Amino acid sequence: MASLLTVGILFAATWVSLLLAKLVTRPVAALAQATREISMGHLGHRVDISATDELGDLVSSFNSMASDLETSRIKIEQSTLALADTNTELEQRRRHIETILENIPPACSLSIRKSAWPTATPPSDGCSAPSGHRDARLEPALHLPR
Repeated sequence: MASLLTVGILFAATWVSLLLAKLVTRPVAALAQATREISMGHLGHRVDISATDELGDLVSSFNSMASDLETSRIKIEQSTLALADTNTELEQRRRHIETILENIPPACSLSIRKSAWPTATPPSDGCSAPSGHRDARLEPALHLPR
């Protein structure tokens, strides 16, 4: 009878230890799988294991981290699209300015002086300031200072 009781106690102890081991290994295995999923770029993957101990805290922290990563990825993608749009707009403006500059008659030139910003210079043959307007900075472009 004592040996039957011993076998029963050993069986119960083994069963309880396997149950406790499963309670620990199941969340750890789920975290390992979720880590693989996230490393492959599936940032929407979450761990759906309910635990109330430290492993539960770890699962909760992991899910929070995955959510933050997903939010950051979305913000980066939105910023990339906005930057691409801005670059396209700037390229269009640059082309527009180049077209304008290519169509300026060669009779008009820039006068560069040390004391003033570059200004349009009215030569004697057609490129003049608006009527009634006289700017003291406008003068013939004879040479560029060295």
